[in-house]
Amino acid sequence: MTKYEVLLCIFYYLDKEYFADKNKSEEYIYYISNINPDIWADDGTADPAYYEDYLKICNSFFNDSECSLEDGLKYAKKYLNEYNVYEHTKFSSNIDEVVTIFSKCTLSEWEKIYDWVISHRKKKKNTN
Repeated sequence: MTKYEVLLCIFYYLDKEYFADKNKSEEYIYYISNINPDIWADDGTADPAYYEDYLKICNSFFNDSECSLEDGLKYAKKYLNEYNVYEHTKFSSNIDEVVTIFSKCTLSEWEKIYDWVISHRKKKKNTN
């Protein structure tokens, strides 16, 4: 997995959880709206500042260009925990619900989402 694929999997897992139960906090909805990768044609997020923050945090512990699926899930959880601390510190807000919901993501679910992401990206490239 690349760093960007990890972020895509985070988004699609959280998006799937939102549509399974739309009773989510404003912070949850705000976060997934801002990391939505489908707004722009290039790699990134709806709000580019979120992608920059993601890379800063992720680069502190994910040094290689790629990682295994298992490590990708670990990195995703680590990133969300660290980003939540950043939100608390810098903005006096939080993504507690995001962290709690994502902490339940299993390796099996992660693998399914990753397979979907790879398939989705191939289709997207073929239509452009």
